[in-house]
Amino acid sequence: MSARIVFFAVIAASILAACGGGGGGGGGGSLPGTSATPTPSPGPTSESASVTLSTTTTTAVQFPAIASGASGTITLPAANASTTAKLTFQSSLPTGVATPSLRARASIGGSNLQTLAVITLSVNATIAVSSTPAFSFTLSSAPTGDAYVAYYDEHNPGLGWNVLLGPGTISGNTVAFTAQQLAPPLTLVASDTYVFALVVSSTAATTPATSLSYSGTKTVNYLYGFAFGYPAPGPTATAPPTALSYTVSATVSDGSSPYPGTGPQGLVDEHVAESDAANVSTTTYATDSWLGLTSGSTWDQFLYGTTQQETSSDNQPTTTTLYTNAQQTDQFPASDVTWTNNPAASIAYAYADGDNGTRTVNSDGSYVDTENLLASGAGGTAVLTEKSDGSGSIASSYLDYGYLSSIGFSAPANSAITITFNYTLAAQNLGAPPTETATDGVWYKFPLYTEADSITANAALPQSCGSPFGFVTASHVNHSVVSYDTVVGFEDLTTIDSYEYNGVPLCIVTQDIQLYAYDEQQNTPYLLLYGALGVEVVTTQETLILQTSPAAVLSATTVRPVAAALVAHTLDVFARDRATRVRALVKTMGGKR
Repeated sequence: MSARIVFFAVIAASILAACGGGGGGGGGGSLPGTSATPTPSPGPTSESASVTLSTTTTTAVQFPAIASGASGTITLPAANASTTAKLTFQSSLPTGVATPSLRARASIGGSNLQTLAVITLSVNATIAVSSTPAFSFTLSSAPTGDAYVAYYDEHNPGLGWNVLLGPGTISGNTVAFTAQQLAPPLTLVASDTYVFALVVSSTAATTPATSLSYSGTKTVNYLYGFAFGYPAPGPTATAPPTALSYTVSATVSDGSSPYPGTGPQGLVDEHVAESDAANVSTTTYATDSWLGLTSGSTWDQFLYGTTQQETSSDNQPTTTTLYTNAQQTDQFPASDVTWTNNPAASIAYAYADGDNGTRTVNSDGSYVDTENLLASGAGGTAVLTEKSDGSGSIASSYLDYGYLSSIGFSAPANSAITITFNYTLAAQNLGAPPTETATDGVWYKFPLYTEADSITANAALPQSCGSPFGFVTASHVNHSVVSYDTVVGFEDLTTIDSYEYNGVPLCIVTQDIQLYAYDEQQNTPYLLLYGALGVEVVTTQETLILQTSPAAVLSATTVRPVAAALVAHTLDVFARDRATRVRALVKTMGGKR
């Protein structure tokens, strides 16, 4: 029999490289160098059962004593859909399950590790469950040491044997394990076989890891549209950067910060910390994301808000985003499905020097952004407004040293945009006209914001991901966003491809392309350089690969919406970069002639 086990959750890394020995059929199985299993008594070597899982309540399956003298009960959780489960209770491992290696015993900490009973499970339709099974075993003699339920995934041998539950409660000859909640829920795949082994160890399992680690690379490339009027560097001038490269490391762990908004109870805080190291500098920043699940025929995962901060510099803001409508980020069980979100949110940001602001984003992507320079706006205030029809403005009392009160951008008309520079009364007293206008081509499209999200089950991992822990396929979750800022003047194309195993990304591949039609960054001799898309192009590419075995860090009592947290973190990085550019825009346009 070919056996496959998908991890429910883990409390120790590679507790067993495999567990038990021998093939299916009679006889007891034990690790090399361990004491023998209890003396068999007359009876069958295995017992089988077939049951229909309930969608509303648990289903208990009792097995009478087999030749080893052991009997057992497995209590299966409610499933999201009806399915038939086939189970077998036996004293040895099924044929095809790898022979255990001695190195694994150090992980569980025992020198006399024994396999006392095995339950295999398969279902005829793919389902999802939100808790582990519960187990109870009665043996021919009282077990000594600490008892655990371990499991093994033959199709992913890189995960090894791992503990699912334990230590169990021992009373006389009986050892019991209560069910533990799972979030995200676990997908049980049709025709796979899940193997659970009762093992005992002379000492307790080691403390599990508390975080997942990722490593990878990031490149940021800059392309300047000299043909649009972007000034080419002179013979003695330093050229602007064209490419930056970083070595990236990231960790995902359980956070403890309270949700900064009002929302449903029971949201989970997941904390992502990232370090980007270049040749001469390292940038570190972290994101807390608050997530929750809704259940039904499927479990849908939602993002309610985030906070991101970067502590290594005064140049990056701390941003808090609270979504008006929670953003769907994932669905369990994984199947070929699509959905979309809108960006409506309230965003607050603050810099170490006192600069701060708020941005209110509407469901169509239009917004109002109020930027205060220095605390309480002591350095002035600017308001950026983008409307649904593409029109908008930058308004401030100190634009262009106080010569301008605002810059307006019209909605498209006759394939053109009118840019209006409105002069202050003081400037008019010095001879300036009330207004000046310029015409630009229409460089953006409607709608201003589009998003397409999808899952493809059993997708091949891309070459850039390799095959972490032996995986070559995974659930592919794609997030694609296209947005336009008609005031700052750019198109933003973001694609995030997450390749997941039960909600844990094995690899994430990200690409973000910002194509600018306007430049107001003091990079040109003009207050506002405008043209077609391509005045400046910033392309960011990043690949992160899981370094910690997904079956070696998650415990059954831990809620770990890892994929959603990493996606939220990545999107916040790009939002932070855009906020930083807006801040530079506001400061530059305040002192530019």
